[in-house]
Amino acid sequence: ESEEEETRQEEDENFDPIPRTPEKSEEERNDEEEQDLRLREQTNQFADAVSAILDIVHQYMDQEMKEAV
Repeated sequence: ESEEEETRQEEDENFDPIPRTPEKSEEERNDEEEQDLRLREQTNQFADAVSAILDIVHQYMDQEMKEAV
């Protein structure tokens, strides 16, 4: 075989038709975990704020209904 054919054969043998996602480093995984944690904390704070607003509205409506009666 010629050198060119050998090279082509080696390339064919080494070719991986399924692209692989490179493994993330531990530091990258930790950064993602920290970002996820911060996002969850922000989401929880937002949910708490919405809940507090709904409680205030509910108390206001109860008071208005009592005054109307």
